[in-house]
Amino acid sequence: MSRTVRRLLCSAAMAGALGLAVPGGSAVADEPLDCPRIAGICVWSEPEGEGELRLVFRGERVELLDPPGLSVQNQTEIPWCLHEAAEFGDGPRRTLAAGETVRELEIKVQSLYEGSCYGPTDQGAAG
Repeated sequence: MSRTVRRLLCSAAMAGALGLAVPGGSAVADEPLDCPRIAGICVWSEPEGEGELRLVFRGERVELLDPPGLSVQNQTEIPWCLHEAAEFGDGPRRTLAAGETVRELEIKVQSLYEGSCYGPTDQGAAG
């Protein structure tokens, strides 16, 4: 086996191991829900945009969402951090991307704020 072929095979193996390879199928984004056009996000208490609707506007921080959110639609150009725990406590959290719709969340959202859950924009502990 030539040196070039070995390098290519090694590079492909490393890319796959690091998650850099193109996946076999691409993820399909959820279709938008019936959310009023606001500068914020819509949060519903049930999957598929059903149940009680809560509108959360840009700049707003929600420390306790009652009832918890199970579906969401972000109508802003920035991410939002969704926490399963009230008051941004420890536990599962998820970053909702700009413009993203999730018809059935994997967590029950009880607190949220503008910005990514991870990295320099993490504001969960900020007052």
